[in-house]
Amino acid sequence: MNSTEEIPRTNKILIVDDTDSNRTLLEAILHNAGYETDSVTNGVECLEYCMAQIPRLILLDIMMPEMDGFSVCKSLREVFAKHELPIVLVTTKSEGADLKQGFAVGANDYVVKPVDKLILLARMDGCLQLTDTHQSLLVATEYMEQALSVQKLIGDALPEVIVVHDEAGKIVYANNSLYEAIPDISFEQVAISVNFIFERIYEGLFHKSFQEHFLENLYDHEWSFNREMQVDDQVYQVFSEPIQFRDHFLRIWVWRDITSVRELERKINQQIRLDTVSLFASGVAHNFNNIMGGVLGASELLKRSEEERALKCQSIIQRAVESGMRLTEKMGALSRKGGTEKVSERPALAQTVEKILQRFQDEYNDRISFHSEIPRDLYLDITSKAATVLLENVISNSIDAIDKSGNVKVRFENPEDEEDKGSGRDTQKRKFGVLVVEDDGRGMVEEELERLFEPFYSTKNLDHANKVSVEGNGLGLWNVYNIVKMYEGDVEVESSKGKGTIVRLTLPLLSRESE
Repeated sequence: MNSTEEIPRTNKILIVDDTDSNRTLLEAILHNAGYETDSVTNGVECLEYCMAQIPRLILLDIMMPEMDGFSVCKSLREVFAKHELPIVLVTTKSEGADLKQGFAVGANDYVVKPVDKLILLARMDGCLQLTDTHQSLLVATEYMEQALSVQKLIGDALPEVIVVHDEAGKIVYANNSLYEAIPDISFEQVAISVNFIFERIYEGLFHKSFQEHFLENLYDHEWSFNREMQVDDQVYQVFSEPIQFRDHFLRIWVWRDITSVRELERKINQQIRLDTVSLFASGVAHNFNNIMGGVLGASELLKRSEEERALKCQSIIQRAVESGMRLTEKMGALSRKGGTEKVSERPALAQTVEKILQRFQDEYNDRISFHSEIPRDLYLDITSKAATVLLENVISNSIDAIDKSGNVKVRFENPEDEEDKGSGRDTQKRKFGVLVVEDDGRGMVEEELERLFEPFYSTKNLDHANKVSVEGNGLGLWNVYNIVKMYEGDVEVESSKGKGTIVRLTLPLLSRESE
């Protein structure tokens, strides 16, 4: 059937009859009933009329010369469906065979001559109501299809996986995100069962939860579910709600991967803590330095006394002040402020390492050997104070781990040799390298490794009752951890009892060309 969308429609009733008196009678009846009419005298004119404009209904005489009503009706039905163009046959034939032929070629109804006014109008009204109803259905269907298309577009645009299934578990809707969560799935497979979805979605991460928690409630018309669920390292928000649609039960499932959101929240909270520590450390270091300065000045005055007790007091005060000032250096390194240091004046990493190792070598020359393998043209994008505090603390811990004699080695690992371990750093904007401090000391057990970065925890002369060190201040590696995190780096420690320790500091590198 050809498309009739481009043919205009008219609200007129077309009368087709070769007899003038018949046309006049039908026109009078229809005009009195409020209809507008047009008329033609043969079948050819009828076909031409309908191809130029589509009438609301045709009253078609069967007995006409050249082309009878059956032939006209058959030709019209090759173009127009019954709901598009109703045809009522007007005939003197009332035998069953003739009526059967009329309906076979596509007539909607018939009236018998001589025409009864009431029967004619009733038959016409029935045909027109059917046409109007069908037209309303077409419009409603078109609107529904448009609405469903919009809903599907919205569903496919959402990143969440959305699935709707019926009471039998058959999927009736799934958005495009499902096919991303299960790449090798097809719609035919989806249509099998919602169980299949839980077996395959996110590589089957939810299958166990489905069997244990969801399966028994799946078809409960009152059960709803909205919860965050962590599976391995991923965090998902899972939502399910029943949908009552007339006498039908449907259930919607939504899976949303919120791992990156929770990771961002963790980083923001960590950054807030670091900023707080930075502000605290800066204030404490500044005020503590002022106090230590006064005490140190007083100790210098005691030096001028020759009395033995005064000299002893001065020595105790000086050692305490030096220890306190070293502590302020550690705290000061946590401040984000770089002081008056210019980036261009920062020493190369190799120079900083060699300077620190030389100081330790002078002190421990009799039992510890220090080694350095650092490229000469390497610079860290952190302050000199922060770099010094990091190295001194880590190397000092390595020294403390060596009971008699041993080795401490500082080396650099090329960032190209290291995998990005999901730290969230934007490696395209900043380049990171790995500074490694390795010793062959006594190593640590698992319990010590777990508490390594806690403040005021130290393995040196540990008070087991209070779980704090009575010798070390326990801020060294805590300081290291916070400084590294402040510069968006990372710190990893590998150690086992009797096999030494390896500390890896992932730190930002400074590009001299970009200064």
